[in-house]
Order: sequence, then C-alpha cells, then structure tokens
Amino acid sequence: MIKRDTVIVGEIGINHNADMSIIKKLIDNCSDLNIPYIKFQKRDIESCYTKEFLDGPRESPWGNTQRAQKEVLELSLEQYKEIDKYCKEKNNINWFASPWDLKSIDFFKTNFPNIPFLKIPSAKATDEQFLLRCKESNFNLILSTGMCDLRMIQKAVEVFADTSKLKYVLACTASYPCPSEDINLYQIKYLSHYFRTPTCEIGYSDHSGSILFPAMAVGFGAKLIEVHITCDRKMYGSDQAASIEPPGLRHLVKYIEEVEKGLGYPSKEIMPSEIPIIKKLRG
Repeated sequence: MIKRDTVIVGEIGINHNADMSIIKKLIDNCSDLNIPYIKFQKRDIESCYTKEFLDGPRESPWGNTQRAQKEVLELSLEQYKEIDKYCKEKNNINWFASPWDLKSIDFFKTNFPNIPFLKIPSAKATDEQFLLRCKESNFNLILSTGMCDLRMIQKAVEVFADTSKLKYVLACTASYPCPSEDINLYQIKYLSHYFRTPTCEIGYSDHSGSILFPAMAVGFGAKLIEVHITCDRKMYGSDQAASIEPPGLRHLVKYIEEVEKGLGYPSKEIMPSEIPIIKKLRG
C-alpha cells in the first residue's frame, strides 16, 4: 500500500442523493486509491431551518419544497450503519461527518463514538455553543475556516486550548465553486504561523472543483486535503459543480504523491541524479 504524508479526505457530503449505490461506488473509488477517509454531512433539519424556510419552494427530484429535498438527503441511522459496515469490510477506509447542529453531534456520540473525527463546518466556526458541544463530545476535531477572518479563527481555537482534540485547522474559502482569485493558497502558510502546533496541523478544504489547487496546496504546507467528490458533476445537487469526478480524483492522488516527492527539504545540495551530469559536463 502506498504511504502518503498527506491525508486525503473524499467529501461525499450530500452528493449521494440518498442513493446507497452511489455512496458505495464513491467509497470504492476512494478505497481503490488508498484514500483513508470519506466524509458526510448531518443535519437535524428542524434545528437547522425554520418552518417557513422548509415550507418554501424548491424543485427537486423528490418534490417541490425545501423540506422534501432536505428530508431525503439526510441519511438515516440504518444507512450510517450500512456505511460503517461497508467501510470496515474494505479495511483501508473510514468515514466521519460534519454535524450542523447540536442534535447531530449527539447522534454521532451516541451511535458512532469511535469515528475518527468530527468536522466543524465553516458555517458553525463562530457558534460558541456548538464549539463547546463538539469539545464535550470527546471526538478528535477538524475546524474549517471558510467565511472567517483571523480573529474569528483565534476565538474558535481558544475554545479547545485546554485539550489536544483539535487535530486540523483547514484553510478554506466557502464559495461553491470557488473562483480562482478567491482561493488564496497563501492562507495555508498564514494559518500555519498562528495555529500549527505539535498536536494540530494545517490543511486545505477545496471548493474549486479542480485538481490543480488541492495538489498545489500540498506545496504550501497543507497536511490534509479535503475535496468534494461525485460520480458525475451533472447529477442533481448544489455541491456537484464544486466536486471532482473519479478520473480527476485519480489524477489528483497521483499529483499529490508527485508533489510530496518533489518538495524535498530546505537545503541546497548536489543531488544523486546530478552526479553523472557533473562527470559529463565538468570532467
């Protein structure tokens, strides 16, 4: 099995469209590429949205209201159990999720206390009550920082100052798909200056829908790369356009491996491949 220094996360999110065959196909794709994690999103829709919003119009394959769409996309406990079993059968991939409300945090704590992480979505990075509940959950945590400035991130990170449970802070721009001029890969180095510790690394959550920027992010110091994945970008769903299809994911994994090889270390030495060239050109 290939060992990579960079942790890769395939974000299925809501791209599954409530179809377990799609979920398993995406798990298969990641497992075949030795990607160690896939990720989902979990919402208690009554907690996340008002009745007025849920009763509002939205055309989808499942009806013409927001509620019809959102209820279908929320995976059930039995579906998560099936995902958990399928990943264990693969033996080289695990799953975790982003909860979007307090009930969803408790859902994972009660039913899946051994998942490797909870990810704090960018939208909840400024919600102190939510952050405290994540801290109390005792999961290892990943914090995404879209829609945040430095002060907001500092305030969020301070919540976890007395614990080593915060494992990654992710550079992120929360637009879908993200225009190139807003990606700002230099934020990875910037966040590393402030938040990288012996127990917390800096990563990158991509919404460009391309393979260029996630691969480049490794060169900027990202230790975890999260990309949205899909079977087909033309499928129904708000996140599909910011996602990577299976061929692109294969290329991305290869590029990350090549970037890791090419990074080297901070010195300037004669490299082994240069020795025969020295003999030829310098005599």
